[in-house]
Amino acid sequence: MRSLVFLVLLGAAFALDDEKIVGGYECKPYSQPWQVSLNSGYHFCGGSLVNENWVVSAAHCYMSRIEVRLGEHNIVITEGSEQFIYSDKVIRHPNYNSWTLDSDIMLIKLSKPATLNQYVQPVSLPTGCATAGTNCSVTGWGNTMSSTADSNKLQCLEIPILSNSNCNNSYPGMITNTMFCAGYLEGGKDSCQKGESLSMDRRNKKEEEGKKEEEEEGEKEEEGKKEEEEEGGKKEEEEEGEKEEEGKKEEEEEGKKEEEEEEEEDKEWKYLMKFEQQS
Repeated sequence: MRSLVFLVLLGAAFALDDEKIVGGYECKPYSQPWQVSLNSGYHFCGGSLVNENWVVSAAHCYMSRIEVRLGEHNIVITEGSEQFIYSDKVIRHPNYNSWTLDSDIMLIKLSKPATLNQYVQPVSLPTGCATAGTNCSVTGWGNTMSSTADSNKLQCLEIPILSNSNCNNSYPGMITNTMFCAGYLEGGKDSCQKGESLSMDRRNKKEEEGKKEEEEEGEKEEEGKKEEEEEGGKKEEEEEGEKEEEGKKEEEEEGKKEEEEEEEEDKEWKYLMKFEQQS
C-alpha cells in the first residue's frame, strides 16, 4: 500500500512554466490508480484521490470549476477505464501564499463519488513524516523533453527525500515549515510539475519491519536457548553439588558410625580387661 507523503514537488514552485519529468519512465498502466488528471479543456495539473469523494492537489492549480479525470493512463485516447467527474467544491488552504507558495495545497470535492475499481483507488494518507533518504515515487503527465508537448502516458520516477539542510542550501530563504525537498542534488532526474503526487510504498517498509521483527524474534529465541542452556548447566552443577554434599554427608555419617563402633569396641575391650583382672 502506498502512502501520499507530499503533494507538490518543490521544483514546481520555481519552474511552473517548465512542466516535465526528466529521467523517468512510463508507468505500468494503472499501477498508480489514485493519480488523477485535472482538466479544463486540456490537462493542466495532476492530483491524488484520497477517498471516493475528495482529491488533493496544489493550490496554485486552482480553478473555480475543474473536470477530474480518473482511471487515466494515456490522456489523449479513450481506453475504457476513465471516469470524468466535475468538481463540486474547490478549496485552497486558507494560508496559501501565491508569492511564496507556502501551504500550497488544495482540496477538490467531487460532484459525485468515484467508482472504486482496479483502475481507480485512493492513496493512503501518511501517518508521519518520511525521513531523509527515503525513496519515493513521483508520477504525472509531464514533458519528457524540453519541448512544450506533454507526455501522453503516465510517467514514473523514483527520487529520495532530501534533508532540511540540503533543501535550505538549495533554495536559501525560500523553504517554509510546510515544505520539504525530494530529488537529486546533482540533477539529471527531476519533476517540475503541478500538483503531482509523491508517494512512498509502505509495503517495503512493512517488509523491512517484518524482517527486523523476525531477526529480533530469532535473537530472542537464541538468547532464550542460551539462557535455558545456562540454566540447565547451572541446574546440573547444582545437582552435582547437591550430590557431592550428600556424598560428603554420607561419608561423615559413615565416619561417625565407624567412630561409634570403635568407641563401642574400646568399651567392650575395657570391660573384658576389667573382668579378667577381677577374675
